[in-house]
Amino acid sequence: TLYGYPLKMHYSDLDKTAQYEVKVTYLSTTPIRLMANDIMVHDYTARADEIGPVSFDIPPEATKDGDLTLTWNGSNKSHNGGCRIAEVWLIKKQK
Repeated sequence: TLYGYPLKMHYSDLDKTAQYEVKVTYLSTTPIRLMANDIMVHDYTARADEIGPVSFDIPPEATKDGDLTLTWNGSNKSHNGGCRIAEVWLIKKQK
């Protein structure tokens, strides 16, 4: 994304009783924050120098109604305030 606009991805019809994780590949070391609905998954965190996927648990309260919106915001201190993301996987965890 450019000019400080967040990246948003919406999922519907999720299993309301399941636990989910998101696997994401960030393409830069620019600090970025991830929210699941209005719940913080991780704060503005600079990514490692190596590009590769990282995984985060989605809080169960974020999917309790079967809908989920993931929102990434780049730090305003970055070169354009945007998000550089290569791929996103929403994974239903096995019980």
